Amino acid sequence: GSGEGAGRQLTVADIDGRVARRTALHAARQAVSTVAMLADPDGEDDDGGDGDGGAAARMAADLMRAAEASAARGSAADPTIASLQNAFQAVVQERAVEAEGNRKVSAAVAGSVTFQSLADGRLVVRYSAPDVAAGRVGHDGERTEIVQDLPAALLPLVLRVVAADQSPAARQNLAPAAMAVASPRVFWAIVRHGGVGSGDGIGFAEALESLAPGAADWASITVRERRRPERYSEYVSH
Repeated sequence: GSGEGAGRQLTVADIDGRVARRTALHAARQAVSTVAMLADPDGEDDDGGDGDGGAAARMAADLMRAAEASAARGSAADPTIASLQNAFQAVVQERAVEAEGNRKVSAAVAGSVTFQSLADGRLVVRYSAPDVAAGRVGHDGERTEIVQDLPAALLPLVLRVVAADQSPAARQNLAPAAMAVASPRVFWAIVRHGGVGSGDGIGFAEALESLAPGAADWASITVRERRRPERYSEYVSH
């Protein structure tokens, strides 16, 4: 066809073969690959690739397939590739944010968090989340976050003000994993002053209820609501 080189014309099977080989090499070279970034932390219940992970995987495969086909045609400015790249990058970024929120929650529940108050009113938070990947049990590398300290006396008031906001965004940000990203200051204050992960086995629901009794249905808020991200909920493989 037009645009093809003098060599043998690539078939769909040829392109798929290249994609498979490059994907295997990429996963082998990097301990944290794009595939790992896209993996839903609760993805064990995926139904054979039709869930969020399935859509993201199809998007990744289509992106690589389009790149291979474009290279074979000698075309670097393919609008299909640009569109796929934008969508794929948005998915990766969204999953990275979600994973970081879940990492903070896991560290808090496991009691793997330490706090250090600074003279200027800031708080140094060090945390490490449990790591059960690849069949090993341990903790991933320690991370550090510095936030403005929120005194215990002010935390209940803050929680009641946020809980009184009936907007969907405000309600969603009350969930621990979302709050860990949207407002680390409030999140770590709940962990610290609510005793999350202490020897008594206190979770976020119990901590929130003790800090702001009756301000919200904390038990239901702290249960993660699974939604298919809008960015690729309607994605159809090309």
